Amino acid sequence: MNQRRRERLLARLHLLRPALIVLDGAAAAVLAPSLLSLGCPLVWAVQRRESTHWWECADKPLLPGRKAWHETAALALDAAERLAASHLDATWFPSFDAAKGFADLIPPAAWTILPEAFAGAAHPTLLDALRTLGILACPRPPAPFAVTMEGEALRYNPLTRMLEWDLPLRGATGASLRLLGGEGRVLDHGYILLHPTRRGSIRAEARTVLPHDVTPGDVAMEITLPDGTAHRHPAPAPAEERAGLVALLPSRGRFDLLAWSLDKDAPVLPEPMERESRPIPRLPGDARLLRLAIHLAPEAPLAIEPAAGTGQALHRPSIWTQTRPPSSARLRDLAGRHSGETAWIIGNGPSVRTEDLDALEGRLTFCFNRFHLAHEGTRLRARYTVTGDRQMIDDFGEEIVTRSGGTVFVASERPPALTGDYIWVRQLPVFPPLFSFQPEVGVSPGGSSLYVALQLGYMMGVRRFLLYGTDFNFHFTQAASADPFRSAVGDGNHFIPNYRAGRAWCPPALRDITLAFLAARCVIEVNGGLIRNTTRGGLLEIFDRQPFEVALALG
Repeated sequence: MNQRRRERLLARLHLLRPALIVLDGAAAAVLAPSLLSLGCPLVWAVQRRESTHWWECADKPLLPGRKAWHETAALALDAAERLAASHLDATWFPSFDAAKGFADLIPPAAWTILPEAFAGAAHPTLLDALRTLGILACPRPPAPFAVTMEGEALRYNPLTRMLEWDLPLRGATGASLRLLGGEGRVLDHGYILLHPTRRGSIRAEARTVLPHDVTPGDVAMEITLPDGTAHRHPAPAPAEERAGLVALLPSRGRFDLLAWSLDKDAPVLPEPMERESRPIPRLPGDARLLRLAIHLAPEAPLAIEPAAGTGQALHRPSIWTQTRPPSSARLRDLAGRHSGETAWIIGNGPSVRTEDLDALEGRLTFCFNRFHLAHEGTRLRARYTVTGDRQMIDDFGEEIVTRSGGTVFVASERPPALTGDYIWVRQLPVFPPLFSFQPEVGVSPGGSSLYVALQLGYMMGVRRFLLYGTDFNFHFTQAASADPFRSAVGDGNHFIPNYRAGRAWCPPALRDITLAFLAARCVIEVNGGLIRNTTRGGLLEIFDRQPFEVALALG
């Protein structure tokens, strides 16, 4: 089973959310370590010790060359059987004779003998086995609470102030969690998602952007159990992200790689032929933009790894570099159309004021998704509307195309099944979110339609971007869903009432968004442009701020 087939199988199983997985034979049991994340019991159903069978074949007189083949198969199956045995909850055998062949791997206490080749769920022995595994009604005693140190990870980016904390917990089902930033201060610029794991444990996935007066050493997780008992777990020392990828573009038979780094000479793979370094204005530390000339071998990874801390890697550059036709001739024709102009990027955050929108009438504006719902309350009409949100396209795509006015860009991996007048923009699913200098070929989604608009505007010749209504503050409730892109519910994140019409949506990918905004700032500001945040309040601090009235007068 190759890696891609394994990934497709795991993705399908995550959607199905199985209560039990039965692996048939050693070839399937090798998947056991990868299946642990599903959080359900794993059972091995075996008819015989397959490695023993192939050793026996190797000992028999066979055609020349077959002995070595059988010995290799026996070694591979033996390794698979030993790997699987350490990850399984139970083993089902058709007979005691079959089970005896596994006595060196699996103790008899873990054997379940199911005669008649596992004949139907009505068989009493099978029912007992299911009850033992908790599939049928057989409540287990609650596990004592504990922070499982194995698997805990903390990452911090000093330029975006993005903190990522994965914290495995045992016996914490039903607990409520809060991120604290010292002296009981609650950090609510972010979220905590809870994912079930094996045997009732959970994995807390915390993502937050730290305020400027909070350091990673100040952070702690407050865990309140259903009985009211509170535990406080301090954050471990973080792995600091000190370098990352910004852009990758073809250049005279090679590629130019743009990367940001806090280390002037951060190593790059493959080794660059040329290296140029420029400071990034107004970023903390010795932040620099590196321009590196490289050759890329097919399917070879691309990475920047500083001597200390962590970097970033693009494992399949061909997703980005593959030669493709323009997604639309109309999009290609927009190149340079707004050279020298200032673009207003209008978010839909709660801070938006109608009088501000009216003041922007006639300006070069990019709006997003269902901004047309505000038309009755403002004179502003978007010159361009961008939607790169899969849920928005699925739920309201026809409405956006029909009612937005101006030019509508629909950004998706494949052409959407929409009718009407719009321009399709090919989205390429890469991480890190590279900034595209050729949006007519493809753009990076970067977790935000705003990032798509910045790439499109840059292609059109814009070098001054003014952001408004980009509050960057999300509130939602986690919903149980087989689709991770539909696991958040809740409105109130927009100035437009009923913006999502009660539909489930995808939780914000804060890591993608912050890295995308950092990449945009690196590209635009190092090349003489600017991005300013004119939002009234909000929590977006990656870009320098400018009062709305000042920006309006200047822009």
